[in-house]
Amino acid sequence: MAAKGAKKVSPELINLAAKIQELPPHRRYLVEELVEQLQQEIG
Repeated sequence: MAAKGAKKVSPELINLAAKIQELPPHRRYLVEELVEQLQQEIG
């Protein structure tokens, strides 16, 4: 049972997260930094 207020995660998002986790550490860091910057611009 999902936690109250939890959003359903799509298979595409799970696949993307898995691909990011498989990246070499430096590239994963760059992706994480880019996502953080985008979140700050949006939010």
